[in-house]
Amino acid sequence: MKVEGVVVGSSVLMTGKSGLQHEIDVYYEFVRAGVRHRVAIKCKDWKTPVSKGQILEFEAKLRDVGNITGVVVSRCGYQSGADTFAKHADMLPLCFDDFPSMGGGLIAQRLTAAGLPDETYVGEPFWTIMEATFPRD
Repeated sequence: MKVEGVVVGSSVLMTGKSGLQHEIDVYYEFVRAGVRHRVAIKCKDWKTPVSKGQILEFEAKLRDVGNITGVVVSRCGYQSGADTFAKHADMLPLCFDDFPSMGGGLIAQRLTAAGLPDETYVGEPFWTIMEATFPRD
């Protein structure tokens, strides 16, 4: 990948300032311009909306871990006040509909960006740049 130093994990245990361990559904970090960015993602693949209490619980974990950005992804949205509090606590509340579909166009764009060389690459002569047309979503 062009981007180096990216760490991604699922079901990651992180120790907070309290000494307690907290499980994070999806964790990733990267360093850009010498600054370490850490993101914790809470995944709620439920048939019911996420409650404000669940947001409060996640916010407490993030505060204990410290210096980490929170994102909550819900299949069925948020109960009254839950998304408002998440935004107040500098979390990003998302729904599945907020994500682009996983059609061929999106996957092709990601593979091109991550794996294929472009005109700035210097490398072995075996590289062949291929272009394909995919139906757009």
